[in-house]
Amino acid sequence: MNILIVVPWYKPVIGGVVYAVEKVCKALKEAGHNVIILIPGDSKEITPTGVDGDVQIYEFNFRSPYSAKYPIRSLVAYLAYPQPLSSENF
Repeated sequence: MNILIVVPWYKPVIGGVVYAVEKVCKALKEAGHNVIILIPGDSKEITPTGVDGDVQIYEFNFRSPYSAKYPIRSLVAYLAYPQPLSSENF
């Protein structure tokens, strides 16, 4: 089974999130699953950034469609922004 784990950061950052994700990835790999990690980045397309052991790491520019300060403006801006993703990325 393919498993995608989306986290706010990953290595080289040190901390509890990275440690926990690393342990979960190890257990999933030992159970025979394919694990992929997705972290925020500057890329407008899903881009490979490295490998940790045999876990692939990708980055993508996550954009929130909503801002509490400007709810209408943020939604319109999000919808007007060109979406470069295609089915080829998956």
